Amino acid sequence: MEIGSITDTGKRRDHNEDAFYISKDQDLFIVADGVGGHNAGEIASGMAVSDIAAYLDENMAECENEPRRIFGCIADSLDLVNQSIYEKSNSDKSCFKMATTVVVMYVRQQTAYFANIGDSRAYLLREGRLLQITEDHTLVNQYIKEGKMKKEDVKQDPNQSVMARWAHTITRALGDSQQVEADFYMVEMKENDCFLLCSDGLYGELEDERIAGILREKSQEDAQKACEALVEEANRNGGGDNITVILVRNGE
Repeated sequence: MEIGSITDTGKRRDHNEDAFYISKDQDLFIVADGVGGHNAGEIASGMAVSDIAAYLDENMAECENEPRRIFGCIADSLDLVNQSIYEKSNSDKSCFKMATTVVVMYVRQQTAYFANIGDSRAYLLREGRLLQITEDHTLVNQYIKEGKMKKEDVKQDPNQSVMARWAHTITRALGDSQQVEADFYMVEMKENDCFLLCSDGLYGELEDERIAGILREKSQEDAQKACEALVEEANRNGGGDNITVILVRNGE
């Protein structure tokens, strides 16, 4: 696998609350985004990536190649980290109400396992087509699923500031409550598949088709350059949030 990664503060924030983790030995990739507007988001995202990685490093080897056990191990890591963040946010005044999104990708024997909480995403670029693997845990996505609004309503609504706030209202986050529910996905990997993990600072500035276009142009040459091109374009479009990207390209 060829791997690229980058994190950037963006153009409008004064510090970076995103965190990411890559382990080629574990075939483990994590992106976390400290929830905006909460205190100490960078502490929450840092705890998420380090504690999840430590737990999986210690326990994943026992799961062999059984999807049920692999997902169970990832779920256990998320539960433990959620409790740790929740307890710290309630015991340390400087961390009050901190929380974070997270998206996890773990690879074993050409199968990619994903888990997500919040609105950090995982995508798959296969044969030129970009597919969103994960589902956002946001209020606007909930309304779309319930039929109360359509995707195009978000783009066409004249009151863009209101819609932007709705789009970033997260319905699930690590540390937000004593219990949290993750979603899980599994993808059988094919040659030249590209998997993209990112925080909302990327797709908040770039339409999926533009992300796909950059990946089609850059990812086959150099995964790192593709990541840098994505961040550069997001900043050029406004850079309104922290931007974090991990790209994993499956070789021959």
